[in-house]
Amino acid sequence: MPLYEYRCRKHGAFDVFRPVSQASERMGCPSCGEDAARVFSVPHTRALAAGTRVGMERNEKSRHEPHVCGSGCGHGHARKPRAAPGKLHNYTGPRPWVVEHA
Repeated sequence: MPLYEYRCRKHGAFDVFRPVSQASERMGCPSCGEDAARVFSVPHTRALAAGTRVGMERNEKSRHEPHVCGSGCGHGHARKPRAAPGKLHNYTGPRPWVVEHA
């Protein structure tokens, strides 16, 4: 059952667990019984798994500030190890007769 936030004019905000079918109905204030309107609040995304939350934040940011990669981007992509210049190294491809130079 979802948690909804309501606001009383006299006593302020309070939370209530209610069925979705009753979400739009007014709720009586627990202190004075006066009708309180539902407040639309921000979802509690901190309860999500860290990877999901980071992905959602990254998608939201890229919507307004897309990142374009260029030289020296700094993403830290793994690079293949290179042999020292001018030295032979083993070829690991499908043609064993090939000798490559670095």
